[in-house]
Amino acid sequence: NIKGVPPTTWITQIQASQYNAGEAFVVFDNHRTNDWKPYVFRTKDFGKTWESVVNDPKVGFCYAIVQDPQAPNLLFLGTEFGLYLSIDAGKSWTKWKQGYPTVPTMDLVIHPRDHDLAIATFGRAMYILDDIRPLRSIAKEGVSVLSKPVKVFPAPDAYMAIYRQPMGKHDFQTDNLFMGENRPKGAMISFAFTPKDKAKKDSVKVEVLDASRKVIRTFKTPAKDGINRFQWNLDQKSARFPSVPKPKPDTPERGGMDILPGTYTVRVSYGEAKDSTSVVVKADPRSPITDAERKARYEMTLQLLKPLEVVTQAADQLRSVNETIELTNKQLADREDEKAKNAIKLGKETQDKAKKLLYTLVPEPNIQGILRDPKVITSVVGSALNYLGAAEGMPSTTEQTVSKQTLEAIKKSLIPINEFFEKEWAAYRKAVAEADPKSFQDYKPLKID
Repeated sequence: NIKGVPPTTWITQIQASQYNAGEAFVVFDNHRTNDWKPYVFRTKDFGKTWESVVNDPKVGFCYAIVQDPQAPNLLFLGTEFGLYLSIDAGKSWTKWKQGYPTVPTMDLVIHPRDHDLAIATFGRAMYILDDIRPLRSIAKEGVSVLSKPVKVFPAPDAYMAIYRQPMGKHDFQTDNLFMGENRPKGAMISFAFTPKDKAKKDSVKVEVLDASRKVIRTFKTPAKDGINRFQWNLDQKSARFPSVPKPKPDTPERGGMDILPGTYTVRVSYGEAKDSTSVVVKADPRSPITDAERKARYEMTLQLLKPLEVVTQAADQLRSVNETIELTNKQLADREDEKAKNAIKLGKETQDKAKKLLYTLVPEPNIQGILRDPKVITSVVGSALNYLGAAEGMPSTTEQTVSKQTLEAIKKSLIPINEFFEKEWAAYRKAVAEADPKSFQDYKPLKID
């Protein structure tokens, strides 16, 4: 009943439709007689009549076909020359080139839970096309989806996976041990993007919101015309350490602090256009840690990071003292009167005191090597955070003691800094006010005789 297929042609696959009784796909392969045409047919009436679904000879001979279980118009085709897909039930086919070679593609399976396309090749092992739901959306809604400024597709569940070295051989890469590529860490977010100027490189703004709709993370990611994909590392905004200078306005936000399992919203915006999707973040199912234990450790970390922000503010103020005095000295540099000299002298003493106080918070910049000075606050806090992050389960009595001692050390470090601004800095400001430096230079009118 299938017209156009030569006699004795091999049948490589029969796929029954998941949608309609009496519908099926059949894939033929006749390359053994030097016939490289694609033979893929579909019946909708239990085999009484057949229609060809691949009419492009450039596709080459075929091995396998799979119909998406949620979007009937979405088909994937395995051929001698790679992977092809159709979003219009086989009327047209496009070769998939993104991260996939031109290789004999022998079999295809769509994972029902993870929405991934598993691809078996001849000679190149297995490939996994992660999360094909963006292609489903295009097959269901049409290519008009790609014309929107921003369109965010549903995101798969994300796992806070714990990565550890496997048991066994641990040598250099020169041993030529083959290791397959892992799925990227974090939450996988896919979105369609239509830039204003397709010739220029562009980016979009990404915001992560928690269950209370509070923005906990903000960053930018590159974007190009079409479907884009990025990974959110399952982190939130982290506190800036005192040793890190004030960021400039265009400096990316500092992330890195792990979040808790839960449901989050990822919002992608480009100018006034924005769209979002929810992401369910789950704990590593192999981990014995309970949610209560994880939350207790998370909250103890916040208890250390919150006062660290005050220490960072103190370090910023001490650095600005030096900048302010340098600027004032430039304004007083040409002055010879006693008030100016006194302000400059007092400024030098104030700078020295501010530097000494700063180095109680952060290590001195000229010291080489790794320094963990127990008298320097950043070292104290860093050691406490490392200690807290190295263990699992409920915070122990020892960890609670370390946390308490760290908070006391932070409070103690702020006492001389506050006294400095109340006394030395106030005295310096008074001396500068008496010297009355000129912030503005007088200019005479310009004229030509």
